[in-house]
Amino acid sequence: MWPHPPLRIQRAWTHGLLYDLGPYPALRPGRGRVAGQLWTFSAEHMLKVLQTLDRIEGTDQPGEKNEYDRVLTSVQLECGPQVRAWTYVYADEAYLSGLKPIDASLVWEQQCYSIWPADTAWLPSPFPNP
Repeated sequence: MWPHPPLRIQRAWTHGLLYDLGPYPALRPGRGRVAGQLWTFSAEHMLKVLQTLDRIEGTDQPGEKNEYDRVLTSVQLECGPQVRAWTYVYADEAYLSGLKPIDASLVWEQQCYSIWPADTAWLPSPFPNP
């Protein structure tokens, strides 16, 4: 499914609220912290990677309402500066209005983070398991 391998994958976090929709999460703007990964691709591969991700995330597909919007977001690298990166934000805010955001279950360096899935085995150390 992936058209090109990433150059690197780094631990990172961004501000937002995370919702559990069952088989996948929904990120929305918010003041919480959401832990995840930043995948970096070569400039020559970015267009193909974004087109592939847009299809997976239901973004800008002809004749269809967006499930996620691709937005440029500030992301804090675990070992590095704050950078701008593409993030997929759940488009239907009204659908989430009756749902409760995922509780922050990961505590790292005196900060609380929401994660999905709740099992943090996919997070390389030094992120601890809750």
